[in-house]
Amino acid sequence: MTERLRAFLFTSIAYSLASRLGTHGFMVCENGVTSLNFARRQDSMNARASRTTHPQTLALLREFFAEFSETPVSISTPFMDKTKVEIFDCIRASGYPELISSAVSCSKTFRNLGNATHCGGCFQCVDRRLAAYASGNQDHDHDGLYALDFALAPRQGEDRTTIVDYIRQGREFADSNVDHFEQKWINELADAVEFLPGAPGESEAVERIWSLCRRHGKAVQRALLAIRERYDDPYHPLPPGSLLDLLSAREYLKEPVERLVASVISRLRVAIPKMFSKGNRPKDEPDLNQKINALLDGYRDDLVSEHPTVSFAGAQVIPDHAFTNTDLLIESKYIRGNTPPSKASDGIAADLTKYPVNAHILFVVYDPDGAITDQLRFREHFEAKGRCTVYIAR
Repeated sequence: MTERLRAFLFTSIAYSLASRLGTHGFMVCENGVTSLNFARRQDSMNARASRTTHPQTLALLREFFAEFSETPVSISTPFMDKTKVEIFDCIRASGYPELISSAVSCSKTFRNLGNATHCGGCFQCVDRRLAAYASGNQDHDHDGLYALDFALAPRQGEDRTTIVDYIRQGREFADSNVDHFEQKWINELADAVEFLPGAPGESEAVERIWSLCRRHGKAVQRALLAIRERYDDPYHPLPPGSLLDLLSAREYLKEPVERLVASVISRLRVAIPKMFSKGNRPKDEPDLNQKINALLDGYRDDLVSEHPTVSFAGAQVIPDHAFTNTDLLIESKYIRGNTPPSKASDGIAADLTKYPVNAHILFVVYDPDGAITDQLRFREHFEAKGRCTVYIAR
C-alpha cells in the first residue's frame, strides 16, 4: 500500500464505523500546512506531492461516500486553520504533553530504525521535530524517538535535500506578504480555495491560507534559533553535513543549481589530482572532457539524490537541442605546455554566448603547471557576469 492510498483506506474505515454507529460523519485531524502540502520544489509537483488530506481530496471523498449512504456525509477538519506547532500547544494545554511521544509521524518506518520509532530525516520527521522545538516541547518529543541526532548527525542525499527545501519554504512563507504569496502559489491556491471549509469567498480563503503558512514560517525560524542556542557550541567545530552546519553555511539561501555546483566541485577537488597523478595527464582538451564526464557519471546517482531538482550534463556529450532542458552544463578547459591562459579565457567567453541564457555553466579549468597566476581575478572576471562558475584545478 502506498502513502497515497492511506487516506482512502483510513477514511473508508472511518466511514464504515460511522455508518454502523448511525452517524453521518467523521473527523480528519491533520494540520492545515500538511493538508495543503505546497510543493517545496518543482519536482514534487503533481506525482511527488502527496495530497491525501487536501481540502479538494476530502471534498471528493465526501461525494464518494454520499453515493453509498444516499445522504450527505460530513468530513470535518477541526485543525485546518492550525499549524503543527499550534497542535503541539493544544496538547500541552490539555495537561497531557507526555502523549506527544506516543504518536508516530515518520513516513520511512521501513528503514532500519533499531529501537527508534522515527527516522529523523523524512519530511514528516523534520516537520514534527521543528514543531516540537518551536513550541518548547522538544523534551516530550525526545531524542530517543529518532534514529539520528536531529541537530548533529550528518545528512546526505534525500535527507539533506528534504531539510534544506523545508527551511527554504518556511523562509519564503515567513517573508511573504499576501499579494506575493498569492502570485507565487497561485496554481496551488486555485486547487484549494474553492474547497476550504468556512471561507465566505476567494480572497478570504487566500488570506486564511497565507496567515496559516506565514505562522508556520515564523515557527520554523523560532525552532532553528532554539536548536542553535541549544547545540551550537562555539568552542567546538560544527559536525560536517549536520543541520547546524547547513544553518551556518545558509544552504537554504542558495539556489539549487549553486548547491549542485558546490557538490560537483567538492568531488572534482578530490578526484582530479588522483586521476592525473604521476604524469598521467590528459593528452588534449577532448580527452580531459571525456575523463571528467566519465568521472561525474560515476557520481551521478549520488548527485541526483542530493539535488533532484537540477539536471546536469557535460556540454561536450549532449546535443545542442538538449541544452534548453539542462540547468547545469559542465565544460572543461585545458591549459598545457605553451598554451596561454588567454586561450582558455577566449574559450569561456565564446561558450557564454553559445549556451542558453537559462543554463548555468561550470567551467573546469585544468591548469597543472600554474599558468594562471591570479586565480581569483581570473574567476571573478567571468563569475561577475553571472550564469557561470569557474573552478581551477591543479
